[in-house]
Amino acid sequence: MSTKKGNIISKSILIVCGLLLVLIAYMIGTRPQEVAEWFKNLFGKIKNIKPDVFKMENFTDQDIKKGVLAVKDKYGIEMAQTVEKIFRLETGHFSSQQYRQTGTPGLVEGKWPNPVPKYPTVSFNTNRGRLNYVVWNPLECAMFLAEYIKKYSGNYARWNSTDKTAQAEYRKRVESIKPKFV
Repeated sequence: MSTKKGNIISKSILIVCGLLLVLIAYMIGTRPQEVAEWFKNLFGKIKNIKPDVFKMENFTDQDIKKGVLAVKDKYGIEMAQTVEKIFRLETGHFSSQQYRQTGTPGLVEGKWPNPVPKYPTVSFNTNRGRLNYVVWNPLECAMFLAEYIKKYSGNYARWNSTDKTAQAEYRKRVESIKPKFV
C-alpha cells in the first residue's frame, strides 16, 4: 500500500471514530466540544492529520439562508425578513458558538413545545447559568419560528419574552437589524 493511500485510510478511520465519539457524547449528554478536544489530543499529532477536521462548528449563514428562503416561499417576504432579523440578532449574525453548534437562535431545552424536545442538545455556560440548547436544522427551525410568529398573530417579540416591556425593547433591537437574504 502506498504511503499516500495509507494516510487517506488513516484519516478516514479517524474521522469515522471522531463522528462516533460525537454521537456517543450526544447520547450520554457530554459536551461535543469536550469529546472533540479529547479526540484532538489523542490523534492530533499523527502525521498529516489536521485537528480542524474535528471542529464542531458546522452551521453557517448559508444554512439559515435556505431556511429564510423557504419561509419566504411559504409565508412571504415580510415574514422571511422578520425570521432572518431574529436569527441575526440572536446569533450575532450567525457567528456565535451557540448558533454554529446548534443551528438555532437560542432554543433552550424544555422551553419550547414539541417537536423540539426530540432533538439532541448542547450545553453552554450563559449569564443565566448552564443551559442546554436544542440542536436543530436551521431550515426547520426557521419554519418553526415563522409558525410560532403566525400562531401569536405576528407578535414576533414573544419569541424573546411574554413581558410587554421586554417585548417593546426586543422589537426595537429586531427592527435595527438589516436583512440581507431577502
